[in-house]
Amino acid sequence: GSATSGIDRFARQFWAISRETRDLFMLDGFIEEGMVHARALPAQEILRSVAGKGLVVDSLSTLIMKDGIDQVLAGVVSCRQAVQDAKEHAFFTLYRGLHAPYNEILLIRFCDVVIELHEELRGNEIIRALEIKKIAGMQPPGRLLPFVVTEKGIELSTTSRVV
Repeated sequence: GSATSGIDRFARQFWAISRETRDLFMLDGFIEEGMVHARALPAQEILRSVAGKGLVVDSLSTLIMKDGIDQVLAGVVSCRQAVQDAKEHAFFTLYRGLHAPYNEILLIRFCDVVIELHEELRGNEIIRALEIKKIAGMQPPGRLLPFVVTEKGIELSTTSRVV
């Protein structure tokens, strides 16, 4: 998604569900109590620090710009087994349009679930939609899900626009 799509709030919301079993490594935004201030940490240190927990990284984009795609890909691959062993999840944010398409493809291939947040201006409205692009072992839904950005995260809308 973009910096205004609600992706940052979505990451915080995912972390807030289970703060005691997940670490949120914040690189791009304001640090809240309980988050790890990660701006100075290298990608490998962040992505190898799982140790029985889940993790949220906001954002992989900053790690790629700072440490390069090879370090980030190696870290994503290395943290996968540890996250699975902990019966937890890893949640990564990535900003579209900053990276070479090939690098985005490589990251997508290593993730089990890929969700993209879209936003579009129509007249004086901002239309937001969540797209589930990939779910390992399943067919992703064939439609976009409307959502609203709230103070606490994102919330799927209960109504769909009929066109």
